[in-house]
Amino acid sequence: MRHYLVVANQTLKQQQLTEKIRTCIDAGPCDFFLLVPATRAHGPLRWTPADAYAVARRRLESGLERFRALGADVVGEVGDQSPVVAIGELLRRRSFDALILSTLPV
Repeated sequence: MRHYLVVANQTLKQQQLTEKIRTCIDAGPCDFFLLVPATRAHGPLRWTPADAYAVARRRLESGLERFRALGADVVGEVGDQSPVVAIGELLRRRSFDALILSTLPV
């Protein structure tokens, strides 16, 4: 069984990510860990870490539902605001076969 780490936040609803998850599922037995960094969103001038965490938590729950609707075996968590730190902290606790990093367009 392959274990995938998926790192995404604002891109969780992108079609490309959905297609990638589908491709992984079709390739054989696998599971996913969805990591949503609590990054500051663009928008309001007043933005707190608690706001970022709340938004990331909602996106995580929505992402878990979307992945499960595709047939994915998936769990996840909200991570540090820095994706690099969030990934590092998680990799100290778990190992994965592959990383799917979903980023915003350039």
